[in-house]
Amino acid sequence: MSKIEVNEISKTSTANEITFSSPVTINDTVTMGSPLKIKSYQTSELSGLTPSTGEIIFDTDVSKLKVYTGSAWEEVGSSLDLSALDQSIIPDTDVTYDLGSTTYKFRDLYLSGSSINLGDQTITSDSRGISLSGSLKLNQLTTAQIDALTGMTAGEMVYDTQEKKIRIYNGSEWLKSDTTASVVATGGTISTYESGGTTYNLHVFTTSGTFEISETKSIDYMIIGGGGGGGSLGGGGGAGGYLSGAFSAQGSTSYTIVIGAGGASGTTNATNGLNTTALGFTAYGGGRGGYHVGGSQSVAGAGGGSGGGGSDNNNSYGPGGFTTGQGNAGGNGTGNYSDANRGGGGGGGSASAGGNRNSNANGDGGPGTLNTIDGNNNYWAAGGGGGGHSSSGGDGGIGGGGGGSVQSGYSAGQGGGSALNSGGNGAAGGGVMGGAGGLNTGSGGGGNSWQYTGGATGGGSGIVIIRWS
Repeated sequence: MSKIEVNEISKTSTANEITFSSPVTINDTVTMGSPLKIKSYQTSELSGLTPSTGEIIFDTDVSKLKVYTGSAWEEVGSSLDLSALDQSIIPDTDVTYDLGSTTYKFRDLYLSGSSINLGDQTITSDSRGISLSGSLKLNQLTTAQIDALTGMTAGEMVYDTQEKKIRIYNGSEWLKSDTTASVVATGGTISTYESGGTTYNLHVFTTSGTFEISETKSIDYMIIGGGGGGGSLGGGGGAGGYLSGAFSAQGSTSYTIVIGAGGASGTTNATNGLNTTALGFTAYGGGRGGYHVGGSQSVAGAGGGSGGGGSDNNNSYGPGGFTTGQGNAGGNGTGNYSDANRGGGGGGGSASAGGNRNSNANGDGGPGTLNTIDGNNNYWAAGGGGGGHSSSGGDGGIGGGGGGSVQSGYSAGQGGGSALNSGGNGAAGGGVMGGAGGLNTGSGGGGNSWQYTGGATGGGSGIVIIRWS
């Protein structure tokens, strides 16, 4: 049996208990059949001992066994010293242990690696910043909940579930992110305007061109054909066809835009306006006005988007018809060339038919349609006023219709306003052209006084306006 060296072994009054009353040195394995009680000390008493390496005591202040290491008393089975690790920290069971708690949290975490694996996502850091392997989901709140937030600092972000936009706090208010910045469209004269809290992108085509948008997008459009020319001693020109609505423009697709010119004013050389085409739609040109040939002979107004006004022999040579969904018919001229208040009827407008000429009316042009697509309260595609002889000229319709001209000594018709470009006024005198329809309004030209055969452009040219947000 190996030797046991002790200073003292004593039996206490407690049954089956052996007490070591001083530090113990054991040089071999010892089997004991009774509890072993180690000598106890307070922490303050340990400095007065002169132990040898390996001696064991019980510290009553911390309720721990301690062993002398040769330089200090260390707890037996003490906690790991995390201030100087030389190995990885790996738990012995998966998804079981926590690092900190809701009550006791770590203050800062310092990592020198480039990534953190969080569940099935990876957060990666480089010299430019932090990136995620998956998408980032912001806190989702209603507008009211966002407005009720307090204690924010500049740069905080949330997602507004009602506006469908990211909201960014700038230190004083929640700003809405611009969700359309990545969409680019080209073509026409480009501008923007705001209405009702929405920013609209505007493309105005006054001449032919091409429209293209980078992503499939719902757009608003207005398409108007060229206005018809006015007839001599006859009807005002009809408005070009008027179309408006919404359209799904396909991304990276080129849409050819062709703007129809206004028709010529005159007699045999009077013409309809030309068609405007865009986005697969066609707005037909306005019909030219009817005109006088001589005596009881005249030529009727022509059909188009809206019809030209009837001649001064309307019973036989009446107004032109219209295209359903695009315009209206022209108005009647006097029934016979010998009737009082002789002259032509008003050209049809996009909103209603041209005015009839009789003893009580001068054949005013039909009114255009109000459309605020460009942010302005303008009317579009009006009819031209009828030309007079021994009578007053008809006024152009609101929206740019040209006024009718007359013989000397009578009142010429006035051009229609409230338009992108107002219609021209008629004039008094022999062989005088009626007022021209407003440029790029698609409005008809006014009827001419007798014997005008010039053939100059009387109808207003067409237009295409595209808006998206």
